[in-house]
Amino acid sequence: MAFYTGAVKNQFGCVPGTQKATWHTRMPDANNFSKMLLDINSLVNTSFAILDGIIAMEGNGPKSVTPKKMDTIIMGQCLTAVDSVAVRLIGYNDVLKIPFLKEAFDAKWGAVLPEDIEVLGEKIESMKCKDFKLSRKGGNFHFINPSVHHFLTSMIAPNPVVIEEKCIGCKRCGEVCPEKPKVISFIKKGNKLIPKWDYSKCIRCFCCQELCPQGAIETKNKTLGKILGS
Repeated sequence: MAFYTGAVKNQFGCVPGTQKATWHTRMPDANNFSKMLLDINSLVNTSFAILDGIIAMEGNGPKSVTPKKMDTIIMGQCLTAVDSVAVRLIGYNDVLKIPFLKEAFDAKWGAVLPEDIEVLGEKIESMKCKDFKLSRKGGNFHFINPSVHHFLTSMIAPNPVVIEEKCIGCKRCGEVCPEKPKVISFIKKGNKLIPKWDYSKCIRCFCCQELCPQGAIETKNKTLGKILGS
């Protein structure tokens, strides 16, 4: 949903435990979620960020993604500036396509545009990765009618799916799901219980994927989502 995780989104880790899932339920819209991230950063008042991009992760995170060697460290006093530089390095040329950077720009929260950021050290052009696999390519969808929004989200958004050979049947995914017990049920396969999702009720927060101790849950893009995101 965030397109990218870096300095600004890192402070979401200040929300304890599975309460993170509650905020996904309250704010399933990327714009509102981004405003919440900025509010957390304003409250915590982080004044310096060190982004370790020596080994980045590409693809649709936040977990079970592909390591990508970048050999990069980005540091700065402005968190949005750090993230603006980072997203340009991986291939987002229009930084305002990143939801939380767009919200930060609109709210004048911090420096976002390249012309407002002084970069010391290596030149961005020399550090860019030419083949980074982006999580998302297009901007946000904006819908007026909530029922239409829910319908199209279910048609476009990727689904969490289980990698059965990795699953150990611990049922952790069901425990952390903020929509429990409506979304995830369990079916017996062999000597373990495998999760099964009711995608019509899933809010695509992917807490199940993020908190799976075995990395046994991945996201699967739908054909319509691939078309609209290309």
